[in-house]
Amino acid sequence: MQAKSMSHAFKRHQNYVLGTIVGCIISYAILSINFSPIAISILLVIFNSLIYWKINTNFLVGNFFTTPMAILISKLSNPLLNNEAIPERFAAILIGTSIGILSVYVLNYLQKKCM
Repeated sequence: MQAKSMSHAFKRHQNYVLGTIVGCIISYAILSINFSPIAISILLVIFNSLIYWKINTNFLVGNFFTTPMAILISKLSNPLLNNEAIPERFAAILIGTSIGILSVYVLNYLQKKCM
């Protein structure tokens, strides 16, 4: 949760979670189609390009593609992967970003207290 201010960190947290929700929806759509490993590899290149293209200009939209990319990488390593991985990914993102934003608040509080 690197950010220049508390409000920026909170906005990033929100954008990351919203981006993950959209990414989960995209992932459900992708996993409902039985793609070959070559097609999955092509999708990975497309998603990676979209992330690099959008992440600096629109953090929210850039994060739409991180979850499908992570799920597809997992699908390549485990072809039997099904939709169960998507809620697990969402839970991991929610827990991780919550810990991150909580850490930002605690560190900000401690920094102000020491000054």
